[in-house]
Amino acid sequence: MTFARECEHCGGPIPDHKRADAMFCSKTCQKLAYSLIEKAGRLEDKAKRPPCQHCGAAIPAEAMAFAIYCSVHCQRRGIYHKTIAARPVQTCPACGTGFRARSSTGVQTYCSPKCAQNHGQRAAAIDCLQCGTHIETPRRGQKFCNPRCQDRWHKAQRRARKG
Repeated sequence: MTFARECEHCGGPIPDHKRADAMFCSKTCQKLAYSLIEKAGRLEDKAKRPPCQHCGAAIPAEAMAFAIYCSVHCQRRGIYHKTIAARPVQTCPACGTGFRARSSTGVQTYCSPKCAQNHGQRAAAIDCLQCGTHIETPRRGQKFCNPRCQDRWHKAQRRARKG
């Protein structure tokens, strides 16, 4: 008398020579079924872990067991924000607000490019060395009102050295 027994994993027939209480048709099906059970248990355990440290979303169950971020993007942003938060608070000399340096060296004078542009980057008013025109807001190191005056001054200097 033959009983039609089915494999719990693949649904195929279990050979007659197997034990009466056999649940799988082969060792391969048995290993695959048990690995799926283990995987389901691991996924269940991972579902209980805390949310992403950067955005607060749930971490996917497929991610590694030690994952603390939900994605690579969140990981990069989270690490970036942690490194900025570790830097000391500086005071902007232009507007007086506190800020943390964004550069990796931690050296930053102004809170923004706008403050740097508007504050103290320009020297006091000067007169052009060539024509004497008054320059109200010269750039750092500026000595002439325009390139034409600069060329005339340099030509005059060369003539003075030769003569």
